[in-house]
Formats: sequence, structure tokens, C-alpha cells
Amino acid sequence: MKKTSVVFMILLLIFNLVLLKGAFAQTYLDLFVKDIKVSKTIIFEDDSFDVLVKLGVKGEWEEIKESPEVIVSLFWDIPSRFTLIDSKIITVDEKNVTIKFSVNLEKKDFISESMDLTGDRYLVAEVDSGHDLPEINEKNNVFKEKIHIFSKKSTVIDLWIGKKTALINDKEYKLDVPPIIKDGRTLVPIRFIAEGFGGEVEWDGEEKKITIEIGKTTIVMWIGKKTALINDKEYKLDVPPIIKDGRTLVPIRFIAEGFGSYVFWFSKDKKVTIVYEG
Repeated sequence: MKKTSVVFMILLLIFNLVLLKGAFAQTYLDLFVKDIKVSKTIIFEDDSFDVLVKLGVKGEWEEIKESPEVIVSLFWDIPSRFTLIDSKIITVDEKNVTIKFSVNLEKKDFISESMDLTGDRYLVAEVDSGHDLPEINEKNNVFKEKIHIFSKKSTVIDLWIGKKTALINDKEYKLDVPPIIKDGRTLVPIRFIAEGFGGEVEWDGEEKKITIEIGKTTIVMWIGKKTALINDKEYKLDVPPIIKDGRTLVPIRFIAEGFGSYVFWFSKDKKVTIVYEG
């Protein structure tokens, strides 16, 4: 009799566990922002550009009977109604979904029109299921992408490897010596760059020393030496300055970033763009 009771109790326990499992079983999806891609590399304060927000989906996807609808929003810096750029309701019908947002800075695509966007900013994408679906990890629902927005007053210099044509704010100039690549680094004629940014260059032939001054920053370099100074602080160069066809060429990234500029490399066109905000 006791044996029968024990067996009955075990069967009853198993049955209850099955019922509990069925009661608490739930299909979970983890909806998250996987990536943000901006259509422009260099963005000015009056630009228009597209932002592609890529969603990822994890979880028991095959068990979802109907494709869920979610809200995807794009903000400046922090998710807030005062920084909202746009929101879209989309249907998630595959494991990777891309949503396109168009941003027009000139028209102020955000509610707070007094907001100054120049400088380092963040684009923030957020996905919200509206609680129709339980999410495994809500921290994954927000994704930040850092961008820099330049002032319209910035100086922009465009150069091409091996070409003697250069542009300063779209005005064409001719170089005596074209930019070159040496040991994986881009070297450019320093006088053209420095004077394009409103600076001055001094040459000491005895020491083979170049001194470049722009604003409150002074950079000193020597031909053939990998040591350089920025406001008397010593730095090491990957490639030293050289003289080619009577002109001094220096590693552009070190020079530009030393003066607080931004350097962009476009491999397809072998083009270097330097943006100076001083």
C-alpha cells in the first residue's frame, strides 16, 4: 500500500511539473540594435545624410507565430522627446532588419531648435517592442554611434596620391610635388598644408629643421629624424620628413592631428581630406 502511495505521489509531482512548465513557458526574443551606419564620412552643420539602423533578433524565432511590430527611434545624444529625430514602426519578419532614417541638419530634424550640433555628437538608436514581446536583455536595445559635425567655417584640403592638383575649400591649386605613400604613411608638402590653414613654416637649412606654427601650436621636425616636438613635448614618428624635388614632405596624419585637425583617407580614390576647424 505504501509503495502504491509513493508511486502515485511521484506521478502527481511529475504531472504538476509539466503543468508548471506549460504555464511559465514563454517565447522570448531579444530584439537589439546591432549597428548604425552613416552615409557620409565628413558631415557639416548644414548637411543631409542617411542613417541605417540594423536590428538583430535572437531567441526562439521559429516559434513566433506572427511577425511582431516594433518601434525604432533615432535621437541625438540621449533618448528624449527633446532630441528625437524620427521614429518608425516596422514589422520584424527576419533575423536582420535595416531601417533607413534621413537627417537634414539645415532643417533641424529634432525638436529643440536651439541645440548646437557642431563638435562630437552621438546618434542614438533605440528599439522598443511596446512590451508586446518579452525581451531578454533591454540594455541591448540602445546603440550609440559617435560622429563629428564640422562648422561651415572649417577649412577643407583635398589631395590625391601622385597628383599635383589639390583643393582648398573647392578652389583648385597646383602643387610642386604630389603627395606620396612611404612605408604605409602618407607624406604631403608641408608648406602648402600649413599656409592653407593660415599658418607659417620656417626652414633651417643648417639643422635641416622645419618649424610650423598655427595658432598657439608649434611643431618642430627634422629631415630624416623620427623625433618631433609639439609645443616642446617630444613624439616619435613612424616615418621621418623627407626632401623630394626640393620640397619638404611630412607625415600628414601627425601634422594634422597635432594641430587639432581631422584626417580622412579614401582608399578608392587614393584621396586625403584634412578638415581644420581653427
